[in-house]
Amino acid sequence: MINDKIKLFSGLIASSLLIACSSMDVDDTTAENWPSDFKRSEYSAINPDIAVVQLRDTVAAINLASGDTAKVESDIIAFFDSEVSVKTLFTDYALLDEGLWPGFEELRDAALNIDLRNLVLEYHVFGNTATQDLAFLQSAGIVDSSLIAWQYLLYGVKEGRAYRYCLSGEAKTLQSTDQAVAVRSLYDYSANSYCLNESDDQIYLIEK
Repeated sequence: MINDKIKLFSGLIASSLLIACSSMDVDDTTAENWPSDFKRSEYSAINPDIAVVQLRDTVAAINLASGDTAKVESDIIAFFDSEVSVKTLFTDYALLDEGLWPGFEELRDAALNIDLRNLVLEYHVFGNTATQDLAFLQSAGIVDSSLIAWQYLLYGVKEGRAYRYCLSGEAKTLQSTDQAVAVRSLYDYSANSYCLNESDDQIYLIEK
């Protein structure tokens, strides 16, 4: 199921993709590889964790290139400039449940919540405040939508990810491991396609 924090982040990523890609979906020369009704922005909105990985890796690459290999405590303290910004990073980017929010000062105190704090700091560019980090992550063009589209072909279809929302009357058969082929400890769903039903946040088989 997709919870509220996922939905909030979905909106951020979908907006970014719409700005970056306009009405473009997949390249005409390779379009036959995707379902005919595949849309990057819709797939990304349904599967926001894919964009999260890109953003996290982008921040890690920037920090590595800067030559700063460790988070200096003074930099971390400066990061905590706004409770609103830090909490947004906590819920919408680190994708942590709001029920885990320990409080602004408590999160800043590494002795109390070091694991949670480190997850948030994965989206922190050294030298930035949380407000600056948030502005950077929300800027258009950071998320490479072409990689998100290719993720579906390389991994998503096997994982049984929904690539679009269900049409009216289409939510009939829930996704089940019975529809997949067991490969070691994993399941391969690539023989089928799936949609997400917005009314119950469940994944359903697209019946052919």
